[in-house]
Parts: sequence; C-alpha cells; structure tokens
Amino acid sequence: MQAHGPVRAFKGLTPSVALTSSRDQVQNLSPFRLLSLVEKGKKRPGQEILDLDAVRAKVRDYLRHEDWRIRNVGVKLVGLIDYREMLPALLGIWRDRTPDTFLRRLFGGDFRQVGFIRRNILKTAGDLGLYSQEVKDALRDALTDPYYEVRSCSAATLRRLAEQVGIDPEVEQGLLRCLRDRSFEVVMEAVLALGKVGGAGATKPVLDLYTHRNWRVREAALQTTHDLIERGVLCDAKPVEEALENLFIPCPSFKPNFPLRGALRDLAQDLIRLHQR
Repeated sequence: MQAHGPVRAFKGLTPSVALTSSRDQVQNLSPFRLLSLVEKGKKRPGQEILDLDAVRAKVRDYLRHEDWRIRNVGVKLVGLIDYREMLPALLGIWRDRTPDTFLRRLFGGDFRQVGFIRRNILKTAGDLGLYSQEVKDALRDALTDPYYEVRSCSAATLRRLAEQVGIDPEVEQGLLRCLRDRSFEVVMEAVLALGKVGGAGATKPVLDLYTHRNWRVREAALQTTHDLIERGVLCDAKPVEEALENLFIPCPSFKPNFPLRGALRDLAQDLIRLHQR
C-alpha cells in the first residue's frame, strides 16, 4: 500500500477490530462504524492504531453534515479523541438556534441542532476539561434549555468542571432555579453540582430537598450536604439536624443497604465532626 506521509496515531483498537494506520481505511468507514471503533478502543486499548489526522478530518466533515445524526457523531468524536481545537466549532453549533422544520416541530422538535446534539456538546466540553467565558455562557444558558436532558447535562458538566468554575454567583443562581425543575433528573444533577460550586446561599435550598417526593433527589441532597460540609461552606450542624427530622426514608428495593441510608450514615459522621469543632 502506498504511503501517505507522516502518520499521527490514535491508539486503542482491540486486535479483533484493528486497522492499519491508513488514511484510506479511515476514509472508507461509515460515521457510525468509526465511532464504534474509537469507543471500543478507548475502553480496551490494543496494539493497533488509527490515523489521527484522518479521524480529525472526518470529524470536521461530520460537524458540517446536513444529517443531524452524523453531526452528533462528530460531536462525540471530538471528546473521544480529545480534539480540543474544535471546541469553538462546537460552541458555534450550540449557539445555532435555527428552528427545525415545521413538520418536526409538530412532533415535538425545536431547533435544527436537536436536543441530543446540544446535550452532547455540553458533555464533550466536560470531556475536554476546558472552561472559559464562552463555555460558562453555554452551560448557564443550557440550564433553561427546552430539553430536560440538556438542562441535566449542563448541571452535571458544571460539577465535572467544578475546580475551574469555583464559586460563581451567576452559576449558583442558575443551579438554584433548577431545583424547581419539573424533571427530577435536572433537580438531582443541579443539587449535586451545588455541592461542588455552591456557596452559603445554597444551604437552605438543599436542606429543603430532604422532603422531596423523589428518593434520588433526597439522596443527592444528603450527598450535597456532605460536600458543603467538606468544603467548609456549611459549618453549623443545627439546621442539618432539624432538616433530618423531616427526612423520609423509604426502602426503594429489597436490598437492606440501599444508597439513601448509606448517604445518611456518612452525613451522621459529618455532624459528629461538626460538633467536635
């Protein structure tokens, strides 16, 4: 086979799906096959390699494709191959609010850049570990996105990037508003994010969630209380003990040691330490 110049390699294909480092072979893969190979390679690194430059070229093509499913593959690949230079392109896609076709909007669609793409852009930003004013703006705006998975993913990404986010009043206020969301998944991710980036103003709203109707939200509130104590944001045991008096602890499964009680045991240890300070 004719050489194509220097090859930049992406390691990580298992022998059963291995390809030689050939631009031609990458070029002939379908978007979904390429995504599958890269995902498998990330999970089970092997000895063979893919041509990274060829994969990057495919990613650039995918992000410009008319079919949203192929654009979505491109978004996922950006994170999988750590293609950081494409973050501005992803944010450009994020800002595209071109309405979807009339027919698709009749069946619940909203924008040309569908909810799956918007969600995966946020996840990819977290995968890349990059935070800037532009990323912050996207994540903050995403907390009010029409699609609940986008709102949930935004909160989860803020938690992943917590060290870079720090205590930010704008971010905190956005997360606090999400505690009233109609989707428990959004509430759960928002309260967990507050444990990592919330300030003193987050304490009461978090404790109020001890009576939330969904046990997963209550569990998240217990975890967040632990995180706020660990970070030194919450230093008074009394409001926590008062909130615990109203905590509803059902058993959601037949397992005797389920997560809510485990989180409660951890919090009990936190309260002991607070009293000893």
